[in-house]
Amino acid sequence: MPRSRAPKSQEPTSQEDAVSTGRGGRRRLWKWGLLFVALYLAPVLSGCMNISTPVDYLMNSGVFGHDPDLAVADDGVRRVVVLRHGLYRSAGSMWKLERALEDHGYETVNSSYPSTSGFIEDHADMLAEELRELLPNGTATDTGELELYFVGHSMGGVQLHLYLS
Repeated sequence: MPRSRAPKSQEPTSQEDAVSTGRGGRRRLWKWGLLFVALYLAPVLSGCMNISTPVDYLMNSGVFGHDPDLAVADDGVRRVVVLRHGLYRSAGSMWKLERALEDHGYETVNSSYPSTSGFIEDHADMLAEELRELLPNGTATDTGELELYFVGHSMGGVQLHLYLS
């Protein structure tokens, strides 16, 4: 008596079957992976984005509490907080603090700078120019007062020190 063979596995008949059986799924994963790498690396390598920017924003997402005791008094004084990130970071590393300050009524200046290129003095000069554009004549209102606060982390603190000296 002839031996019966196990039936041959049939090839997937559609693209959905291919994905559900694992065939073609790896290829699709590679395509998405390459697309992500290309979209991430292109701005990084061109100098348009710091390598840490996506991570900075991801780590600083989330909620924060609102404390009414910390809210800015409504006295006509313009209060601006200048935030400066450190080496290998981006403005995203100060994003949560920025949002909390704005929620309590402060204005913020939080911008990225190319921390891994140039000299610290150059970065301090860039900050000075940015603040000159933001604060012509020292204030934004003709009659109002202005209070400036500075928060820097690591190399950002050194830049603020150079700016203030």
